[in-house]
Amino acid sequence: MPVYDISGPIREGIWKYGDAYPDFRLEHTSAEPGTFFFEIFHGMNSQTGVYLETTAHVNGYETGRMLSDVPVSALVNIPCRVLHLDRDALAKNGGAITLTILQKAMEGLDFPEGCAILFEAGWDDWYAPEFLTGGPWLTRESMAYLLSKKPSLMGSDTSAWQNEEPVFDLFAATDTLLLAPLVGLDKVPGKNGLLTVLPILVEGTCCAPARAVIVEELGMTSDNDYLSLKQWLEETRDVPLEAMDAFFNVRIGDYEEHMSQWAAHYRWMAELIPDSTKTLLDIGCGTGLELDTIFARLPDLQV
Repeated sequence: MPVYDISGPIREGIWKYGDAYPDFRLEHTSAEPGTFFFEIFHGMNSQTGVYLETTAHVNGYETGRMLSDVPVSALVNIPCRVLHLDRDALAKNGGAITLTILQKAMEGLDFPEGCAILFEAGWDDWYAPEFLTGGPWLTRESMAYLLSKKPSLMGSDTSAWQNEEPVFDLFAATDTLLLAPLVGLDKVPGKNGLLTVLPILVEGTCCAPARAVIVEELGMTSDNDYLSLKQWLEETRDVPLEAMDAFFNVRIGDYEEHMSQWAAHYRWMAELIPDSTKTLLDIGCGTGLELDTIFARLPDLQV
């Protein structure tokens, strides 16, 4: 099943939240001449690269929970929804993530309580000079709407959520975790993802660098999927079997649209084919939708 690494590389020149934060610098050294090599991470802080934080970052250590108090079980396989924001609409609104833009990106998605909600605007170049100051930001109305879904975690690829309107007072009034800034979210499907984020286990901190990945589930991912399939089987139990040619003749008009729901499976199938494969036998099922992803990966393949 597809796995998406949404953490970026840490190297010299990485973004930082202003002059209060030190510059990152990697030093190679060794415990003894010519052996036992190790590295010193100069300037590494709790918000270097992708980081996970609690609301104690805003509220203070005495009123918020520490990151080390968050059980690891709460950070593994979190049902995840990714909101792909309209780039043109963002530009027209000066980078503001308005409620209209947000709700448009949320269409067709369900939001179970306790899920992770991640939003992306294609703003994930950590080494661009404008990364910190020029990115999209949330309006107060949008922050309130996101929090009304009661997520356990919110995250994005943009580093500064607050600009013209204060929003962190709303966020800090909850117990929601914050994960940012993420990389490569534009490649992640909006639903059927499970997020795992593992921060460095440092006691006494509200925030720490983390590695985050999303695993895309294939097949049934909820009780509703199972119940829908069960209902369909019961309803069609007495329907006579069809000859294959008659089956496709009746459905050819909307067949590809219907099968588009299996796009993730086609990508997964393509990933299973060894890189060294030269020829492939297609047994002639359907209209060959899976070939698009296969040729995208192996353009010289003979089918």
